Amino acid sequence: MKKVLGSIILLLVMIITTACNSGAQPSANEEKEQGSNKETSFIRFVASTPGGSWYPPATAMELIIKENIDNVAVRVSPGGGEANVKTVGDGDAELGYTQTASAAAGYMGEAPFDKEYKGIRHLLTTTPVGLHLAVKKDSDIQSIEDLIDKKIGMAPEGYLANTVAERLFEVYGFTLEDIKANGGQISYLGLTEGPQSLVDGQIDVYLGQGLWPYGPFMEIDNSPGVRFLEIDDDIRKKFLEKYPVYSEFTIPKDSYKSLDKDIVTVGTYAAVIANENMPEDRVYNIVKAIWENVEEVYKASPSDKEWMKLENAINGASIPLHPGAKKYYEEQGIKVE
Repeated sequence: MKKVLGSIILLLVMIITTACNSGAQPSANEEKEQGSNKETSFIRFVASTPGGSWYPPATAMELIIKENIDNVAVRVSPGGGEANVKTVGDGDAELGYTQTASAAAGYMGEAPFDKEYKGIRHLLTTTPVGLHLAVKKDSDIQSIEDLIDKKIGMAPEGYLANTVAERLFEVYGFTLEDIKANGGQISYLGLTEGPQSLVDGQIDVYLGQGLWPYGPFMEIDNSPGVRFLEIDDDIRKKFLEKYPVYSEFTIPKDSYKSLDKDIVTVGTYAAVIANENMPEDRVYNIVKAIWENVEEVYKASPSDKEWMKLENAINGASIPLHPGAKKYYEEQGIKVE
C-alpha cells in the first residue's frame, strides 16, 4: 500500500512540475520572438552642419520616420557631403545626405576618395545644388581667373563645393597650390564664419554650393551686398566634358538682390543615401513614409518644395538604388533602370 501511495505521489509531482515548466516560461524560440517584437532599431542620419541647408529637412525626415514606423529611433548628426559618403559607406551611419557627384566618386573610389565605398545606395533625390562664388561689390576681382593670388574662403572641409571649385580652377589653369605660391591663401570656413570673413575683408572671395537662394549667401546679399563671379562659357563647357557627373544650372536673377541677370553655374543634385545592409522592408517603409508626408519636409525647408517631388526621386542617381527604394518607386510607376 505504501509503495502504491508513493508511486501516486511521485506521479503527481511529475505532472505538476511538467505543467509549471510548460506554462510559466516561454520556449527559447518564443522568448527570441517576443524580444524581437520589442527591439528598437537605431538609425543614424548624417546631414550638414546645423547651419547648413540639409539639417532642417533631415530633422523633418527624422520626425516623419519616428511617427510612422514603429520601434525605430532616428538621430540626425552633423556631417558634410563627402564625409557622409564615407560614414554611410563604412556603416557608421545608416542614412546620409550627400550630392550625387560625391556618391559617384565614392562608389568608384575616385578623387577625393582613397578607396571604393560600394556599400552606399541611392534613396531619393531632393534638390539641385549649384556652385556660388561671391566677392564684395567694390572688389577689383572681375573673373575667376583673377583668383590665382587671392584669399579664398572655401566651404567647410568635407563639402563637395571645395572639390567642384578645385576642379573648376584646374580647368582655368591653376590649382590651390598655385594660389598659395602666388601669395594667396586657402581657408576652410564655417557657413556663418565664411560670409562674415568676406564682409570683414579677411578673404577676397567666398564660395559654396547649395540650392538658390543659399543661406550663407543670402546673409551677405542683404548686407552689404555682393557680386557673383560667372563661369566663362568655354570653361563651363570644358568642365562638363571633363566631369560629366556634374550638371549645368541657371540661377535666376530674382534669387538674390545682388543679381541683375540670370547666371549659369555648374553643380550636382542633393540626395539621401543609405547603407546597403539596411533591410529592404525597413528602407521601403522609410521611403514610403517620407514621400507620403513630404509636406512636413517643405515646412522645415521651404526651398525644397519646388524641387523635391516624387517624380524627381531618382534624378541624377549615380549609384545603385537600394532594393527597398526601388520597390516603392516601381509601385508608384516610376521607371527604374
